Amino acid sequence: MAKLEKMPSIPEEPEIPENEMERFTMPDFLKAIQNVDVTEGKDTVLECQVTGLPYPSISWYHNGQKLLSTEERRMTQYKDVHRLVIRCVDHSHAGVYKTVIANKVGKATSYAHIYVSDVVPDPPAGPAAVVAVTGRTVTLRWTRPKKLDPSIDPSTLTYVIQSQVLGTPQWHILKTNVKETSFTIHSLNKGIQYLFRIQSATPKNCSKPCPVSEPVKLLDRGPYLEEAPCIIDKPDVVYAVENQSVCITCTLNYVQADVTWSREGVLLSHWPRQCELTMPDDDQHSLCLWRVGRMDVGELLVTASNAHGADSTHILLQLAEPPRFESIMEDLVVKPEDNARLGVVVEGRPLPLIHWYKLRWGLHEEQASQQEGPGAMVQNGLKHTVERAGRVQKWVEGDGRSAADVMRTTT
Repeated sequence: MAKLEKMPSIPEEPEIPENEMERFTMPDFLKAIQNVDVTEGKDTVLECQVTGLPYPSISWYHNGQKLLSTEERRMTQYKDVHRLVIRCVDHSHAGVYKTVIANKVGKATSYAHIYVSDVVPDPPAGPAAVVAVTGRTVTLRWTRPKKLDPSIDPSTLTYVIQSQVLGTPQWHILKTNVKETSFTIHSLNKGIQYLFRIQSATPKNCSKPCPVSEPVKLLDRGPYLEEAPCIIDKPDVVYAVENQSVCITCTLNYVQADVTWSREGVLLSHWPRQCELTMPDDDQHSLCLWRVGRMDVGELLVTASNAHGADSTHILLQLAEPPRFESIMEDLVVKPEDNARLGVVVEGRPLPLIHWYKLRWGLHEEQASQQEGPGAMVQNGLKHTVERAGRVQKWVEGDGRSAADVMRTTT
């Protein structure tokens, strides 16, 4: 007799009444998610509208990876509309997005792409203006863009300078990574008219060019004179701020000459972005030091020579010193209609400028000051009345810095 084995019972699925089954529907998209083009740094939204019975669950995927709702990528629902909100989009958010809706009857899927583009800055406002023209250089100045996207760090904004020879179709890049809104161009040829335009630039992108400048060409003064050089203009003393740049220029008569610069018998050579020897004009020669140190200061010898003769001069290069008060004002008590004499001694290199103020108002020269020896300034023209009593303040400026002193006069 065959042995019967007891088999485990298999639970049966509950039967669903036919009338209830007819009420279930497949999930479907009334509105599928759509492709999105978004600029880096902006917010964006993927949105869909769904239906189905029972109401379907929804899942979001990015490049095949299931997403969870976070502050960066937040999932929301309002009635039958579902959204994926992405804040401050960057290139890591680009790619294929998939949304899957499902219920016990089935599932449906929708796909969309998010394309992330770099932020494009606005071009400079208006055309570049030609502010100076010599026989060797053209100086341009332009205006910053009227508005800058908040995602662009203003410190990263630079400019690209382009030139075109008038009558030709080609534009050439003269200089990139210009941080200021002005630039002097040296690489031009005489007798040719040029047009210029400027682009704003970030590390990732460039703007459209600004409008084109007016045509300009270098000055042409004709052939050089056949005579010995003569240095007709130069500074006696030049003050430089330590670790900043300085440019010293000498002007010659209009002759062709070789110009040399030396310090303590050592000839200075041209080194880009360190020690540059340039000609800003046909009759001018410049020495530009990019970062002035204590080893650079001292007496410079400038020599100009040609076949007809030579000329030389000395220029003293010194480090500037910030302004400071050696003695300060003291409070005064004066009678009405008396003159108040206020004195102060200041130091600094070069000798600082002094500005006098009463309350917030600057004092005019006829009210105020006369020089009494190096560094001594005297205020002696104020007739004090009750209305004029109060605080007198002075500012001392020099070397890009300032110092202040305040005193009070009483009547």
